[in-house]
Amino acid sequence: MQKYIRRIISLLLVLIISAKFSLGTKAGSFNQNEFTSPPERDQLPKLIDQFIKEREDGIAGLSLSVLDKDGLIYSKQYGYEDIENKVEVDGESVFEWGSVTKILIWISLFQLEEEGLIDLEEDIRTYLPDNYITKLSYPDEKVSVIDIMNHTAGFQEVQYNLETKNSDEVLSLAEALKYYEPRQIYRPGQVVSYSNWGAGLGAYIVENITGKTFDQYVHDNIFKPLAMESTSIRADFSDNPWVKGKRSQMKSYMIMEGVEESYGDSISYIQIYPAGSATGTLEDFTRFGQGLISDENLLFDKSETRDKFLSPSRYYEKTDIPRIYHGLWTLPYGSGIVGHSGNTQGYTSSLYFDLESSRLVCVMTNELGETAFNYGILGLIFGDLNLDLGKISEEKDISGIYTSARANIPKGYGSIYSYMGGLLPLKKAEEPRTFDLAIGQGTVRQVSDSIFLLDNDNGLKILKNLKEAEGRLVFESFTGDEFKENTFSFIIKIGLFLAFLLGGIITLVWLIIDLIRLLVSRRKNKSLELSRNSILIKFLNIGLVILVLVLILSDGFTRLGQARPIVFGIIILSLSLVFLGRKTIKDESKSQLLLLVFISISIINVLYWQWFNFWT
Repeated sequence: MQKYIRRIISLLLVLIISAKFSLGTKAGSFNQNEFTSPPERDQLPKLIDQFIKEREDGIAGLSLSVLDKDGLIYSKQYGYEDIENKVEVDGESVFEWGSVTKILIWISLFQLEEEGLIDLEEDIRTYLPDNYITKLSYPDEKVSVIDIMNHTAGFQEVQYNLETKNSDEVLSLAEALKYYEPRQIYRPGQVVSYSNWGAGLGAYIVENITGKTFDQYVHDNIFKPLAMESTSIRADFSDNPWVKGKRSQMKSYMIMEGVEESYGDSISYIQIYPAGSATGTLEDFTRFGQGLISDENLLFDKSETRDKFLSPSRYYEKTDIPRIYHGLWTLPYGSGIVGHSGNTQGYTSSLYFDLESSRLVCVMTNELGETAFNYGILGLIFGDLNLDLGKISEEKDISGIYTSARANIPKGYGSIYSYMGGLLPLKKAEEPRTFDLAIGQGTVRQVSDSIFLLDNDNGLKILKNLKEAEGRLVFESFTGDEFKENTFSFIIKIGLFLAFLLGGIITLVWLIIDLIRLLVSRRKNKSLELSRNSILIKFLNIGLVILVLVLILSDGFTRLGQARPIVFGIIILSLSLVFLGRKTIKDESKSQLLLLVFISISIINVLYWQWFNFWT
């Protein structure tokens, strides 16, 4: 629940701050354009040391390694696993992989294909129990295993609480997937929308085919061949007691310019654990990366299997630029690097490599949302991508507001989530073919007729391909599609929502003052006339505000849909009381008219968002 309250607060802050406000950068951030080509192998250690020294004030804890087919180039630890007690990071410190864990799913599926046990082009329902998936909006259309890897199965990324603090509440993978089953809201193969649930479904397919739990399969077929003895994958770390003990000693942080926050041990247990639960040492993380690039090919029996795995499975539309490599993302560094990043409640990790040079970087931090090392160092290690993509025949105006396909609750109050995650507001800059982020820092520059480059000025660069779908501009980005919003609709939605929250807060304060006045007058045996109708309406408005917040959650939490009829009943009751008490309100002070406005705003909000959301 706290996570969603923080998201709502973050939304309000984002909407209130000025267009030029900076959201904060890592201490010692840099302009990545200073790097144009990858350094020579023997130059890297010195350059990396210098890179980190310039940014050491922004480090909590960091483990980093760089290698290629010839072996290890660099491997060091920096900072603290526990800042308060000055416990330094060392080779035995363990870090959470986050979504890098998903690579284990994709490797497992390719191993099964190599054995002839699965066809990756086949419908996923072939490898699942009968009627296991019940919320398909396109039941007659195939959802292939490749769709799961490409995140194009069309599943809603529900805003459920993916994690629990109580290890006794951890479900089996089959139970967790069933309990949190989302709707399918996009036609298969059409929209890239990142899905933890879909990735977990891929792991469950591995369980169904092999008869093993996914964690056991990974230990037998990935960790053991790569001699990874210091990594856990199970949600509660119980598959590796040593890792469990080390993880309890780690603490996590957020360190930005002017901001330093400690999250304590931040231990939580991921229900759909194959999507992001691996935890281990840098040495093991490096062994895993080496297994992907090494000619020894310890993960597959045939080199052809690895070649297929490390080949594009989806391109940016109407281009020859790879976008996804069977679950691995691409980023515009070097000759085009592939890999994955991961975030948990207090850790950020990444693993990326260049297919041509086989140079690989592994980064592990105990910081939330860390970018300067997980992304910023990529320009140094790999160099910048050559973006000479030809002449631009038409300069595109992309100014406006874009929302992520991942924040994809399409109907009802839950669609407010699209403004809490992945919001990309752009405005025209003074430079030609360049657009500034209207909130925060960074630019988006047009580099070809359809390709744009986003640079967040703190190390992260992303390609975006502009296309039109169903009369709407869409950006294809490396982890998902982004839809351009109707500006009028955006203003209406946010205006209503802010007025709703403000009216609720004022009504609550007003009601508390009324109740205090009543209590004080009774204690002093004084007579105080307060409109009973007014107090009732205040109570009803507060109730409506609370229930609407439950409605927001109910679109992401599968068990709260019963809030809708309750809210509808509150609306009818509120309207009835307002109608019956209209003479009282009219005869009393102007403040009663203000109360009527507040309850009206609440009612309009519910009707607009939940039933009559007709502006798109």
